Amino acid sequence: MQTYGSQSMVAPLRRVLVRAPNESFVVADPAEWHYTARPDLAAARAEHAALCDILRAFGAELIMHDVPQPGRADAIFVHDPVIVTEKGAILLRMGKQLREGEEEAIAVTLRAAQVPILGRLTAPALAEGGDLLWLDRHTLAAGVGFRTNPDGIMQLQALLAPLGVTVLPVELPYYQGAEACLHLDVG
Repeated sequence: MQTYGSQSMVAPLRRVLVRAPNESFVVADPAEWHYTARPDLAAARAEHAALCDILRAFGAELIMHDVPQPGRADAIFVHDPVIVTEKGAILLRMGKQLREGEEEAIAVTLRAAQVPILGRLTAPALAEGGDLLWLDRHTLAAGVGFRTNPDGIMQLQALLAPLGVTVLPVELPYYQGAEACLHLDVG
């Protein structure tokens, strides 16, 4: 039985990649990361543990992404550097410069979990998971903005076409510019 991949945002979770909050999450300059305040590590760890308990209660196997990410406060958001399809993972290319390199770290964890790497985006392509939403098994909406660019959309289209997936570009609004952009999944 295949133990990875989903081209759905509503199917039951069977295996979930998670990353616990660590010192990198709280020592970062809140303004640099566009946080409203310095995160409380104890509270964040308690919330993460509660989330893990809920996922386990629903039968999900947790894959812990604990590859060191010094200085990368947002590395706890494992949804952004990768998209996992029914044929393997596609390593994205982060649009937020502070997050560059997270893709390689997450690839280490995915390989250890026996998730094949289907492909990866290369420069000048940019795409982040927060801009990618499965509408159904064969349709991926992709927000075009500061973090996901037209080159990223074209490379995703090329990687996903053999799987019968159509990638639909969606223009994103913005408010405060590239450093504090909106993702498709928060709109």
